Amino acid sequence: MQPTKTKTMQKLLSPNDPAPFEVYNQKALDNSNYLIICDHASNVIPKALGDMGISEEDRNRHIAWDIGAKDIATYLADHLGAPALLAGFSRLVIDVNRIPGHKKSIPETSDKTDVPANQNLTETEKQQRIDEIYTPYHNTFADALAKIRARGEKPFVISIHSFTPQLKEDTRQTEIGILWDHNKVIAQKMIETLKAQNPEMTIGSNDPYSFVDDPQFNHSLHNHDIHKSTEYMLAEFRQDLVANPDQAHTYAEIFLKAFRSIR
Repeated sequence: MQPTKTKTMQKLLSPNDPAPFEVYNQKALDNSNYLIICDHASNVIPKALGDMGISEEDRNRHIAWDIGAKDIATYLADHLGAPALLAGFSRLVIDVNRIPGHKKSIPETSDKTDVPANQNLTETEKQQRIDEIYTPYHNTFADALAKIRARGEKPFVISIHSFTPQLKEDTRQTEIGILWDHNKVIAQKMIETLKAQNPEMTIGSNDPYSFVDDPQFNHSLHNHDIHKSTEYMLAEFRQDLVANPDQAHTYAEIFLKAFRSIR
């Protein structure tokens, strides 16, 4: 009797898809203790998922990625001489800044928009996204931290995000928000410096999101226990102010000037 053959599930990512992450300015890993991460750098969808059942307009909205964040992250990488870890796929496919199994990890609905390709997924299909996108991103994150520590240095992680100018009925006035929990001391220094250098701007402290109220927003950092061993900073930029590269670079320079003043 012939043994039963186990059917192998076809991979989600094909050779025609981009990698699940990019390490921008990778050579800087050899000598910089800074590591910039951008969890929502891309709105790319694997070819096997087509358009995921949502419109092009929706695929270009905040539900799919953090508009302007990649341009800010790469600007900071260039000017700090640091590497930047950039997620390669849309958070609609799987959000690398949410713990697997969380309802927003593979959202069936996002900001009242249904995501048909995420509905009625089997556990195998969910695991496929974890294995091919989430895990390689976080393994690379861990490897970068280990490489810095192997030199006897302490990593400093800068996490870059962007947020919508409107949330439900609320118009957000904050232009740059610095989020904090265990990193409160350096975050407060950054907030105070940004305010002093830019008195005309609205700088947020745990605004527009709060790590204290909802720690899930800090998954990528907490996943690597960074709060126990190193310093870090998470910055949020309002999307209407950083929607094109020139705008993004202007705000990145504002952040950079303040950051250099406290480091």
